[in-house]
Amino acid sequence: MDEKVLPASAYAESLVLPNRIGPDAVAALDEALQALPVRIEPISAEIARRAAALRGKYASLPLGDALVLACGEVLGAIVLTGDRAWAKVGPRVRVI
Repeated sequence: MDEKVLPASAYAESLVLPNRIGPDAVAALDEALQALPVRIEPISAEIARRAAALRGKYASLPLGDALVLACGEVLGAIVLTGDRAWAKVGPRVRVI
């Protein structure tokens, strides 16, 4: 089975609503991620530079999205998304 990776930026975004709800919701999200399992990938300087380049090329691409896409590029990973707009950004994007 292929390793599942979640960029730290996307992990932070996924924690916003659970943090508004409370500690039990945060714990539930963390338990769900551990059950997958998924590895949280730190945002390195290389990923940050690639994200900035993507933002420079695609002005409408939000920084959070650019960080996810850059993480996939740097790791050589397939990026899964439900956002059809991402398909134009790179060949490693798969819209599901």
